[in-house]
Amino acid sequence: MTERTPRVVTTEMVARTSRVVTFGCLDRCPIGAEGKGEDWPLPGATGKSMEELRGIREELSMRIDGLIRRYYLPTGTINE
Repeated sequence: MTERTPRVVTTEMVARTSRVVTFGCLDRCPIGAEGKGEDWPLPGATGKSMEELRGIREELSMRIDGLIRRYYLPTGTINE
């Protein structure tokens, strides 16, 4: 797994999006995200084993695929 640094979400970033996904903090959604928000309450990575981290990564991958299917692809365009 690679190192990543979280970024602060700005009002300008939110204005350019069609969906905003939060991780257990939808009540603190950035300004402008009303009606665009979707909360995915996933466990944090701190103190997790590599096996647990892989499970979290897999859950995120499935949720991202579902988001793409629901909002960005016409019905029937993904081959499984």
